[in-house]
Amino acid sequence: MKLLKPFSWKEIRESLFSIPITKSPGPDGFGSGFFKALWNDIGDEVCAAITHYFESGIFPTELHETTLSLIPKVANPSRVVDYRPIACCSTLYKCMAKLICKRLAHILPDLIQPNQGAFVKGRSISHNIMIFQDLIKNYGRASTSSRCAIKIDLRKAYDTVDWDFLENLLKALKFPMKFIGWVMACVRNTSYFLLMNGRIQGKFKGGKGLRQGDPMSPLLFVLIMEYLTRSLQQAALNSPFRYHPMCKGSLAAVRVVKGVLDSFASATEGFFPLNYLGVPMRPTKWKHEDCEVILQKFRLKIQNWVSRHLSFAGRIQLINSVLLGLRNYWMSIFIFPQSIVKDIENICRGFLWGSARQRSKLHIPSWQKVCLPKAYGGLGFREGATWNRAVLAKYVWTLSAKPDLLWVKWIHSIYLKGVNLWNYGLIADCSWYWLKLCHLRDHFRPADINSAGVQGRFKTARLYNSLLVQQRDEFY
Repeated sequence: MKLLKPFSWKEIRESLFSIPITKSPGPDGFGSGFFKALWNDIGDEVCAAITHYFESGIFPTELHETTLSLIPKVANPSRVVDYRPIACCSTLYKCMAKLICKRLAHILPDLIQPNQGAFVKGRSISHNIMIFQDLIKNYGRASTSSRCAIKIDLRKAYDTVDWDFLENLLKALKFPMKFIGWVMACVRNTSYFLLMNGRIQGKFKGGKGLRQGDPMSPLLFVLIMEYLTRSLQQAALNSPFRYHPMCKGSLAAVRVVKGVLDSFASATEGFFPLNYLGVPMRPTKWKHEDCEVILQKFRLKIQNWVSRHLSFAGRIQLINSVLLGLRNYWMSIFIFPQSIVKDIENICRGFLWGSARQRSKLHIPSWQKVCLPKAYGGLGFREGATWNRAVLAKYVWTLSAKPDLLWVKWIHSIYLKGVNLWNYGLIADCSWYWLKLCHLRDHFRPADINSAGVQGRFKTARLYNSLLVQQRDEFY
């Protein structure tokens, strides 16, 4: 059984060294940087200890001690629910949890239904967003039959997971008892130190829930949601409830859905635009006001930074890692309106060059020059419109390279129907996001997109850089 195969010292070292030195340490104060710096002296002892813990199945309680840091979720928090509790686990625990996760990640694709895309190897959560766009494409039409969408609020689901339920679920899925023992030892033996105002304010034992910040928590929650998926499938076999568009929304069907959801969360009726996986959903294309939430996040970040004395290099780093990172997530899902692309670039330009007396300082090189790779004399930023198209080209590549994905099967069933994308003729009744993806054919050749796929992965930067016509900087 691969799950129970003994962990080699090489695996333990790789697991520990994969933890960035910037990660917060647990209550003991020893971060991964400490272990990396002294590995030649203490590495053998660490490996021997971790190997012993897994062989015996007994994990010292000190390993599970966690510092609980409260991160505000809103600008001016005034209630407990306005904070997100982040668990700062000890470095050795993170190492052990990563080892368990590595084994678990290999079997999740065989256990989890295709409708779950998050945290499952080889899948993408953005594909679920694409499918949802297709499901709601006719919701705004007056001639369409009456329809509804139910949104399940899972924001507090991590905090309310019952440990006995989790253990019984793992047993029902036929996990080895020894492996279940490892997982439940990590889940049940938790204790927390509350960190407030830079000081530890007491200690308490955990009673339920999964820890935000624990490497295992996302994978375990995926398994829990698999239970919900199978419950809905079972309900569809033996009741009036059917999947979209066969469900007629009768009282009997709604009662069946409510019965399935009672143990997870209360179901509420939504409206468009609603948020799905943090992204606004609507039957028609994005409007400027839908993207205003992105601009607002940019402005809040800038407001927090302008009061600090940041160097030019510091501003570059914040733009690249935070602002453009936020932009890139949204761009990986939709084509932005050009007005939004320009607004984002204006915000980044103003922050990069600074301002004096309410006026922007001189922008020395053009934004096009700044957005070149460093090897071409730029700062490594990516020009918005071109990068947006290059990111979404990943989906064009996925249609031919990943035939087993749920979204790919959906597109071939609903739209392509055996036709190659490059020979496909657009139909009138298609979702707006599919229309945008098809228009990418005007900007790329098949060879350009295929060359960006390397060893089963799509390299967006490779496609983006192939569009640049600048010469390399000979002094780089």
